[in-house]
Amino acid sequence: MEARAHRQGENCRRHAFCRVRACAESGLIVMDEEQESTYKSESTPRYHARDIAKFRVNYNRAYCLLCSATPSVESYYMAQSGKYRYHALHHRYGDAVVPTVQLVDMNNEDLSTAASR
Repeated sequence: MEARAHRQGENCRRHAFCRVRACAESGLIVMDEEQESTYKSESTPRYHARDIAKFRVNYNRAYCLLCSATPSVESYYMAQSGKYRYHALHHRYGDAVVPTVQLVDMNNEDLSTAASR
């Protein structure tokens, strides 16, 4: 869907607003590469297509599958806190290496000294 949207000159995040009966009928919205910035609106009203998809699945009593080998910080945090289910990819295609990800709580850092490190 994303490639077709770009070919047609449409913005892929607009597809979250489309009146698609398939969402209610199939019970599933899939957002591939959910970490991509193309899902974020740059103009008013500002929104993220992921948030629109979450609203639509709640409204339609459906499911949302956020797919990414490198999830957004927000989605990773929601999975670690138990609000999302998380299924890790332990292998990648070919010789690609799975990156190491570490979340750091910057609330405990002294930002005046952190910049000088």
